[in-house]
Amino acid sequence: METITNIAFYNTGNTFMNSTGEDYYDIISPGVAILSADDSTYILYYDKYKVTKIDKKKEGLYDWSKEVAEFLIKKNKYETSKEFLSGLLMCADNEDEDGLYDFMQESGGEVVFDSPNNEINSDIGIFVIKQTGEPQYTEDVLIKTDGLRLYIKDEKIELRQLSSGHFDSYQDPILVYAR
Repeated sequence: METITNIAFYNTGNTFMNSTGEDYYDIISPGVAILSADDSTYILYYDKYKVTKIDKKKEGLYDWSKEVAEFLIKKNKYETSKEFLSGLLMCADNEDEDGLYDFMQESGGEVVFDSPNNEINSDIGIFVIKQTGEPQYTEDVLIKTDGLRLYIKDEKIELRQLSSGHFDSYQDPILVYAR
């Protein structure tokens, strides 16, 4: 059994393809969940709102951004480079601009961190929303996995059924895009 140290959901959207809604949550497409453990990383791939694939990497600090970017570009038919989207994912993951540093040096622009609850700006194009789930319990709870299920206190969740709905609250969700 491994102890999960972090669960983060990365969903994306493209305002050039869809900008109809109240806020960015209205136009996102489910992407992936990344579960980090000391010696492993689990990548849960979503198609619509269902997990279709679980990929376990035997590295605790695995760089998942390029393969996730490739998946999202193909799934959502984004017209962007794998390098750009993987950099944007890393900006969201680390909550800094480093993931797109080289891109910004070559192309100019800036990385913007904002709230996904804001009104949609139809000029931003591709964006990432990161939500880090917190267990539904207030006391310090260890999350464990056997590779098929998550165990949170007395609750058992099949990894294929994991969704953001299993968490009452999130650390401040962030919206990331480049302009």
